[in-house]
Amino acid sequence: GAKVEYGKIQSPSMYSTTAKVPAVIEFTRRELARSGWKETRSVNPDSRSASLEFAKEGIVLGVYIAVAPGLGNRTSVQYNTRILAED
Repeated sequence: GAKVEYGKIQSPSMYSTTAKVPAVIEFTRRELARSGWKETRSVNPDSRSASLEFAKEGIVLGVYIAVAPGLGNRTSVQYNTRILAED
């Protein structure tokens, strides 16, 4: 099998939307589940922010959703990926 030789690979990206945080949380969960991602962690999802984590085929997808005052109070959605740790 494959072996991770060094570090965890991360690839951040971000977008913003006029949709409110709760709607983005619901959309993110629904669409990722449809694509086979399993939610593995959820930290403090509320009307202002959420930190979610999903896993699929050895990859972890982190999603941070929050109101962004610097973007005119739009909702920012940040994604990053990493390889699951070897057992």
